[in-house]
Amino acid sequence: MVLVCTLTGTLAGNRLAGVLPRQHLAYGSKDAIKLGMGLTASITALILALVTASAKSDFDTCDRAIRRSAADVLMLDRALDRYGPETVEIRAAIRTNFSDRIDLLWPEESSGRTGRRTAPI
Repeated sequence: MVLVCTLTGTLAGNRLAGVLPRQHLAYGSKDAIKLGMGLTASITALILALVTASAKSDFDTCDRAIRRSAADVLMLDRALDRYGPETVEIRAAIRTNFSDRIDLLWPEESSGRTGRRTAPI
């Protein structure tokens, strides 16, 4: 799309160069256009940098949430382990639910288990 727009603009500029009066082709006019294009390029670069920073910030936020969730599940599992064999079923249910949640988030890295598929907790 950018290539088509650039080529169209170039062809239109070449055709207009023959039609425009000489005063529009003077160095002052060319310098003004160069300044305008430089400003446009700078603003475009700034916007792309801001979009990239925003995407990185969102990724980092999700990454922290996933890591925190995993740490919380591990701490819960260890706490339940200290209560003894009475918590074996609860711990197995937590593992199953957490494994299903991971399979829903990342299906291509699935553990290969066929289990109940529900919405993430």
